Amino acid sequence: MFGNITSMIESIKAQGLEVYKICLGPMAKEDVNSLVSETLCLPPSLSQPLSSVIQKKTGGIVLFVRTFLRELLEIGMISFCLSSCTWNYDTDAISRLEMSKDIVRHLVERILRLPQPVQIGLQIAAILGSTFDLKTYTHASSKGLSAEDFLYIVTESGFINEISPGQFSWSHSKIQEAAYSLIPISALESLHLLVGTRIYIKTENEHINDKIHIIVSNMNMGLRCLDKEELRAELAHLNLLAGSKSAAESAFYSAANYFMIGVSLLGEDWHIRRYSLGMELFHAAAEALLVTGNTEMFKTTIEKLNAYARNLEDKLPSSLTHVRYLLMAGKTHSATSKCFSILQEIGEEFPSELTPQTVYLELAETKDVLSKYSKDDFLNLPTLDVPIKSWAIEFMQIACRVLFCQKAEYIPLMACRIVKISAAHGWSPSSAYGLITFGHALISVMNAIDEGHYW
Repeated sequence: MFGNITSMIESIKAQGLEVYKICLGPMAKEDVNSLVSETLCLPPSLSQPLSSVIQKKTGGIVLFVRTFLRELLEIGMISFCLSSCTWNYDTDAISRLEMSKDIVRHLVERILRLPQPVQIGLQIAAILGSTFDLKTYTHASSKGLSAEDFLYIVTESGFINEISPGQFSWSHSKIQEAAYSLIPISALESLHLLVGTRIYIKTENEHINDKIHIIVSNMNMGLRCLDKEELRAELAHLNLLAGSKSAAESAFYSAANYFMIGVSLLGEDWHIRRYSLGMELFHAAAEALLVTGNTEMFKTTIEKLNAYARNLEDKLPSSLTHVRYLLMAGKTHSATSKCFSILQEIGEEFPSELTPQTVYLELAETKDVLSKYSKDDFLNLPTLDVPIKSWAIEFMQIACRVLFCQKAEYIPLMACRIVKISAAHGWSPSSAYGLITFGHALISVMNAIDEGHYW
């Protein structure tokens, strides 16, 4: 769960992107001496004995050097004498000091010397990610040590930095990893669920969308602890919200993951117990899976939607997505056939054989319909609120993209149908496409240049 660099790199690789590693070696002796010199405000010649010991103990690893130096100050092995205005330290005693060679283990040992409430606070902060804000930590933490006191202690200790007012980040991903490792494995899932639930309950409704990812990510980590159907359904709904937000941000891999977790939470009998929510999740998952190129899971999702859809209208979103998949796969003839089949089910039938006379009559009929409207009247029509007609327009518009290369003679007919639906039932975003294409057909088929340009 913790947002360290390694997990971020793995996430990038999972999306098929190439990652180049740049290996940084340990600091040289001179660099360690410069760091110690600047930290203690000593001339490099005077800090040399101390920096040599620190170099040997830490291997020159930057984070190790910083934490070890801070630890020496905390335990009093380096102290400042006010009377002589000098730093006191015993290099032999520091050399004999036992310490782990593993940076994470060393940090764990350092954290374990802190009071218990601070340790628990660091574990919760580790769950929240690489960065977090004061309000989120306050919602996630338990009663006891106040958020302000906790953050004061850990920022003074160097574990966490305040990057802006109320915004905090870990000083290093290894510190976060060390704090996270202190959570017992047996309590890991339940603690994630608890943190996510606390944030969800305490966040105002109008701000839920701002926190939806941290809420849902943590609750998903503990979903096995949810045994009540109502709670699993609620988490499924939250996954729908989180996935929708990810999709809006073009994070389609994350969106697909949220949607599919939501589906799994509803169980195999979702089409009986949670039909509406299940259909929303499956439709959204199909969209995200199509964009990510996961064709096998996409096909399985479409099959389930077609199998469990209770009526034609519930099947239409997945049918439109399926047409888009066929287009992306280069199966243009199959896409065309699918569009005509769906339009026939909707009630918009087209002749199998088209003659110039049929096209001319359709254009003339549409001209007669538009003669009752001025341009302003048509543009000020009410919004189309008949779902089946909206879907008809959507399928006709996507069909025109394919028909241009296959059966271009059908395009004027579809434009006429879009215009007539808009005139009868209201304006939709795709009505503009119908008007433009109808105007083009008036010019090319009927040679009505002025009227074509008008529309």
